[in-house]
Amino acid sequence: MGLHEVSCDLKGLTHSLNLKDDKIIHNAIHLANEYCENWGIPIAQTRRRRIMPGQSAIDSGPTAQEEMNRVIVEIVNRLKTEIEDRSVRLQGLSDRFLFLLNLNSVVTEDEQEREIKNGMFRLCKLL
Repeated sequence: MGLHEVSCDLKGLTHSLNLKDDKIIHNAIHLANEYCENWGIPIAQTRRRRIMPGQSAIDSGPTAQEEMNRVIVEIVNRLKTEIEDRSVRLQGLSDRFLFLLNLNSVVTEDEQEREIKNGMFRLCKLL
């Protein structure tokens, strides 16, 4: 598998994550709640802001479910961003060094040497 194929696979993974991210988040929260129930861990609200006069405690902050949802959405978004960044980097590497992979089609050693020199010259221009 070459750099180009890996880059395409990472783009496909990002695309499938974009299509299924709501389902992934819902399943993760459901499994977390299930594990907490099985292990006897109480789910409690962790972040509270100050209550203003006239506000009830319920209005003071996100529920535990909302907080878990926020955290998991942040994680999935970060994962997608990292995958996209690495895919772009791999595509750049593939574009720069593709000439090294195409040397099998060259017939003679002189032509192969010339192709390597030309590719290295183009690479130096890019840098």
